[in-house]
Amino acid sequence: ESSIEDKTNKKSDKKALIKLENNPIVPEEEPDDDDKRDPEDLKAEDLREIARMKQALPGNVWIPGESTQEEAEEQQKILKDVILIEKKMRKDSATPEEKRIFYKHKIKMVQDKIDIIKYYNQRTAELEIETGKPYLSQEDIEHGNKAIDELEHKRKEYDKELSLILDEESDQ
Repeated sequence: ESSIEDKTNKKSDKKALIKLENNPIVPEEEPDDDDKRDPEDLKAEDLREIARMKQALPGNVWIPGESTQEEAEEQQKILKDVILIEKKMRKDSATPEEKRIFYKHKIKMVQDKIDIIKYYNQRTAELEIETGKPYLSQEDIEHGNKAIDELEHKRKEYDKELSLILDEESDQ
């Protein structure tokens, strides 16, 4: 069966290649304004945008850019701890304190994702007004909103789990 699949895939790959080879070369579109700008100017603008994000979303782990050595080491330690706790949770050997650490971290990670998606939506809308150019398609906006809904649902699940742990601790 797999040899028939392989032959079919090879035939369709070959047809696609022939089709591609028979098409005329399409001229490139006119470069937009960003393509004409100096790469150093674009890099400087990116750095300003990242600084703006860091100011708007302090401590958000999803902001691109370089971290200080101290920040990188702290993130690495947190990630390592969370992975170890997750392994313990699968074996049902995590302490309530470890579970609390785990869920608080998961809640923060999910909330940071929600916040950065909302930031991008807001910032690109501002830029669209400033420049008159569209930055996100309606499909992109809908995709972002759907991701926010899914992440908020996930955060609520983590909140519920954390609540159960806190309730158990208060009962003891």
